[in-house]
Amino acid sequence: MRQSKAVRISLIGVAILLLLVGIESGTVGRHLIQIIPIISVIPIVTGENEHGKAAAMGVLFFWLIIMVLIWLHVLNIAHALNGTFTTIEIILTVLIAAMSLLGIYKATGHGFRTSYLLFFIFFTSLFFAYGFASLSYGRFFFIN
Repeated sequence: MRQSKAVRISLIGVAILLLLVGIESGTVGRHLIQIIPIISVIPIVTGENEHGKAAAMGVLFFWLIIMVLIWLHVLNIAHALNGTFTTIEIILTVLIAAMSLLGIYKATGHGFRTSYLLFFIFFTSLFFAYGFASLSYGRFFFIN
């Protein structure tokens, strides 16, 4: 039970931190779209529900990858992402990665069965789709 609570706290933390990034960068609409999958996963992370943990891992894994890509860009190592990031945004990326790692660690804790890998892959793929949609937010909704 404590495990699920830690995973839910991680998901809520990532959602709040993403909204703070949106406020800092002036892209609140884009970040509201990005937290939809996070909010949809929170209710199913209950008790020893392996499906909920797998879904949470997919969402948290996605954000961990994005944070690493941002750091690689900022450090001028790789440019899979583009843009400029303020100091506050970079600090928020560190916090998002920490919350993601905590959630992944707790979700994989006691007896996560590999049979739920398909569920994990589904939610990871779903979140990548949401990520691309949010990057096209202005084009979809004609907002700059």
